[in-house]
Amino acid sequence: MRAGSFELFATPVDPEGNAIFSSIGQMPEYPGGLDRLYAWLLRNITYPKDAKNNNLEGTVITKFVVDTNGMVTDVSVYKRVHPSLDSVCFNAVKDMQPWSPAIIEGNPERVQFLLPVRFILTCDSNCIVRIKVIEMNNSILGPCFLACLSNASFNTNKWADSTGVFYFDNLNAGQYRLNIRCYGSLTLDTLIDIERCTSDFSFVVKLPSIAGSVHVILSEFNARGARRDILKNNMRILLPGGLIQETTNASDSLFEQKYHVRFLSQGCVRLPGEDQHAYNQKIFNYLDKHYGRRWRREIRQDAIGLKKLK
Repeated sequence: MRAGSFELFATPVDPEGNAIFSSIGQMPEYPGGLDRLYAWLLRNITYPKDAKNNNLEGTVITKFVVDTNGMVTDVSVYKRVHPSLDSVCFNAVKDMQPWSPAIIEGNPERVQFLLPVRFILTCDSNCIVRIKVIEMNNSILGPCFLACLSNASFNTNKWADSTGVFYFDNLNAGQYRLNIRCYGSLTLDTLIDIERCTSDFSFVVKLPSIAGSVHVILSEFNARGARRDILKNNMRILLPGGLIQETTNASDSLFEQKYHVRFLSQGCVRLPGEDQHAYNQKIFNYLDKHYGRRWRREIRQDAIGLKKLK
């Protein structure tokens, strides 16, 4: 269980709250910087028990202003999910200590912030996974019949139910190899990461018009795909999926323009051959080589594999 990644998006505003279209010479600063701010938020934004018990997830966005004296004012919930999740974010922001104010053209100015907090229910054990394979043209219900889920300490097989869904329970969190046998001598072989209490995965196969022949749509997101995208200047940075969410914002767009990448969240759909960690690792290595390590301070912190970088 975690109250997930924090980001801040800033806009200069006048005393009435109207946006000022001016560049910010010196941004407002929380005492000790962003790392201290995020650490403080992690200590003060906890997952409410009632939200956990009712399997509530989502992204709460809190709006606030750092005024010319550095005080946190005008706190409100900009995007609501549920009263218990909304209130824990509101109270944490309201209780923040004073900041250093923004400086625009030599004068202190008010700056408005949006703070999204993503709440995700995660489990270390007793995880449930539902896997469905879809035929692209929907001409076959349940084109696959046997799935094997395994890692170094676990191996089990499941038959598809009457709707074509494979159901696994009592799993520990971690990465698993998924091998699915389908009709037409087709086998899907890929990796999946399990960290949520309940996870749903969908895979797609394509059945062409040639009788007796089945083709698999393979994922482009693996180490080989990253090398290709680097050569074609079509680099993506993969984000966690699974929740309906806005995956990009103004801050992300600035990062994308500066480093010539695009952020991408694929939701729950996974294709055979996918390795999101390997894909992002190749892109991260490219950014290190061409830009040094400064991009690491600017990228959104929920990018897949970012926390494993050394």
